Amino acid sequence: MSYDERTALPDDSNQSLAVSSPTAMEPHDNGWNRGGLAAAAASEDPLAKVAPYLHGLRRHSALAFGLGLLMVAIVAPLVWLSQTDEYTAKAYLRVSSTEKRIAFATQGEIRTDFDLYRSTQQELLTSPFVLMAALRDPALTNLSVIKEEENPLAMLAREVRVGFPGDSEIMEVRFTADNPEEATAVVNAVVQAYRDEVVDVERVQKRERLSELDRVFAAKETQVRAKRTDLKELATRLGTGQEDALNLKQENALEVYAAFRREQMRVQFEMLRARGELQAQQALLKNFDAQKVSGLELAMYADQDPIVQQLAQQLAWIQADYMYSQSQVRPGAATPYLERYGRDYALAQQQYEAQQQRLRDELVMHTQMSIEDQIEELNTQIAVLEAQNAAIQQDVEDARAEAEKYGVQSIDVEMARAEIEQLERVLAELATERERLRVEVNSEARVTLIQSADEPRSPDSSMRIPLTVLASLAAFGLPLVGIALWDVRGKRINSSRDVSDNLGLPVIGSVPKIPPRIIKRLAKPTQRHQRWRMQLTESVDGIVAQLLRKAALEDTRSVLVTSPVRGEGKTTMATQIALSLVRNGHRVLLMDCDMRRPALNDVFGLPAEPGVSECLRGDARVEDAVRETATDGLHVLPAGRWDRQVMAALAKGASAGLLNELRAEYDFVVIDSCPVLPVADTRYISQHVDMVLLSVLRDTSDLPSVQSSFEILTAFGVENIETAVTGGNGDLYSKSLQYDAEVEA
Repeated sequence: MSYDERTALPDDSNQSLAVSSPTAMEPHDNGWNRGGLAAAAASEDPLAKVAPYLHGLRRHSALAFGLGLLMVAIVAPLVWLSQTDEYTAKAYLRVSSTEKRIAFATQGEIRTDFDLYRSTQQELLTSPFVLMAALRDPALTNLSVIKEEENPLAMLAREVRVGFPGDSEIMEVRFTADNPEEATAVVNAVVQAYRDEVVDVERVQKRERLSELDRVFAAKETQVRAKRTDLKELATRLGTGQEDALNLKQENALEVYAAFRREQMRVQFEMLRARGELQAQQALLKNFDAQKVSGLELAMYADQDPIVQQLAQQLAWIQADYMYSQSQVRPGAATPYLERYGRDYALAQQQYEAQQQRLRDELVMHTQMSIEDQIEELNTQIAVLEAQNAAIQQDVEDARAEAEKYGVQSIDVEMARAEIEQLERVLAELATERERLRVEVNSEARVTLIQSADEPRSPDSSMRIPLTVLASLAAFGLPLVGIALWDVRGKRINSSRDVSDNLGLPVIGSVPKIPPRIIKRLAKPTQRHQRWRMQLTESVDGIVAQLLRKAALEDTRSVLVTSPVRGEGKTTMATQIALSLVRNGHRVLLMDCDMRRPALNDVFGLPAEPGVSECLRGDARVEDAVRETATDGLHVLPAGRWDRQVMAALAKGASAGLLNELRAEYDFVVIDSCPVLPVADTRYISQHVDMVLLSVLRDTSDLPSVQSSFEILTAFGVENIETAVTGGNGDLYSKSLQYDAEVEA
């Protein structure tokens, strides 16, 4: 039987061979490249960390995707059915950006920024005193959503949502529950409690202020009447209300007295105003506990605190470091750095929240102290005014005594008129403010109800679909991740780079896999099969080019082809190298030293005996055992019949003499040997060859086996070891198809 170089060999019956151009080789020392530049570069390449998992999925894609789809078929219906129908009730209120007036602006209005006012109302609606008022509503007492909660107040504070859609004046209040009637009842009760406890209180305060103005106005009006009565009686006693009887000194005395009286009236008016402000501030301090600091006020206050800013910046840095470190760590790997960042982030977050709470307490205390300072300032001002009034009173008495020398009654008339004028001016201001407030007290509130909550007709399924999709994706990805992790544990070789970077072994060339359906019909004359044949020829010729260079530099003429275990393409590799050497015009002997599982005699249709075994035992001569083949220049030395005597001969170094005899006869001796790990035959023969070529098969060979083979060969004194990877650089082969087609054309 003649051998065609396009025929697959028995050693690769469960594999398929394909070929590419060999990888360019740098000079090496056949040692482990531990800590070398290639390994360092591979460790820095993020794709190198992900590639083993992708290759694992590629090898088990059908199983992984099948299990993923099965998990999706199980999990998706369960998640969908586990989500109960929920109903969301919504009510809408309008928070006006400005204070609503009918005609006038009153002095009691408090002008605030709209964003601050809106945030305040949002916080007030979910404040404890409003929610407690809502819980007192009998309509909520028997609701299951309230009765089933141990702390209904906390539940309402958590579940009642308040927002301003579109950053508008419309405030939306919503609540979600399993029962649409209960959701509607809760929303309406909370909105009504907010209107009663917050919105209507502003109108009540206006009415109280109007009542106070009425009381003050009536008191001042009574005082004016009394002063007018006194002036009338005094004018009657004098017989006239004119001052034409007073001389120049009387006029001077009266002017001095009048000045002191005016100053006294001014001080008394300021004292009255200060006391009114004092009452207002005391009332504000009394009701201070009912107020609540809004989130916006706290945020504005925190912006001025350097500690909060430092902690926030520290949190951002820690989170950035954590995300960066996480991106550099293989998924699923435990690393103390990530745990340390997690602890640092938790500690910084705790300090940040503690500082926020301290600022909140400080803001409350600062606001309270501000009111207390104003009260203290008003008390001081009143005390000063009282002291001034006492001092002025003495001056008034002295001036009055001096003026009485010239006519007490005339002075009384003038002062009475001045007092009446002053009181009438105050009375006029009070009347104006009272009438304005009387008009505005019936103005529309700044917060008005637009629409109460109606019972929702359809359930809210906005989260049902996303949760089902997320659960489906997780269920689909879980088998993929599990299979990838399981496959990576086998440490299979995925490319030539795994051999060179991870093991530091020199790679003389790499050959891609040819699909089984192609390798079986490689001799067909179709263009597709011609391309595969061309790749096979060119890639093996590339490896042989490296061998020829080594032969020229180092006189390397005997090459032993082996593999860590069987089924990794060594027989095919040895045969293709021998044929390529023949094509380069050399006389080649292909020697079958896999004497326990010989294959070359069947491939070439030659007798199995005599062969290498007989030559080692001395039962046959070399020239009688060597057979010619149909390929000119290629001779084959079959394996022969193996026995324990052959093993003993190998251990004694008999292969050295045989190889020396063959070197003298042929240009190159290519040896197809046993795998390294199962038996010791190759270990003995490798000591007497010029080079050992390890055949590594992608997706089949694993890194520990290749490493063990290299260590064993090194221990037996082999210095020149190369590797060739089948299927190692598949991405390069597809790119070369177009070039091959052009060469063929």
